[in-house]
Amino acid sequence: MANEISTFVVPVPADADDVIVLKVPSFGGAITLVDAYGVNHATTSGTASFTLQLIKRSTAGTVVQGTVGAALGGTADHWTDLVPKAFTLSTTYTTLEEGECLSVDCAAVAGGSNTRGMVVLSYVQGRR
Repeated sequence: MANEISTFVVPVPADADDVIVLKVPSFGGAITLVDAYGVNHATTSGTASFTLQLIKRSTAGTVVQGTVGAALGGTADHWTDLVPKAFTLSTTYTTLEEGECLSVDCAAVAGGSNTRGMVVLSYVQGRR
């Protein structure tokens, strides 16, 4: 039987920095991210932009364990209104064990910010 894929959307506030968006329950087993992308509701240009990155964190949420999805956006990779940008997911850090956290790091570049930005995450129960 195939694993059921679950998807959820995380709004990213314009003034966001590093936000924990998921903590795997302490029962029921691990989850594995299988797809993730970011979307902005405006086009960025010039030197003002922002980046999004997915980070795996410890059960306390404080210790960075690794990069799940490398940074998207910035001045070398501008955002286009409503065009999704796929994260390149790490093969090392996509599985989150019971109690571990996932955060979205949103970093302004030269005073830029997102406009009704979001991250869409898809995962399966268990390890892949």
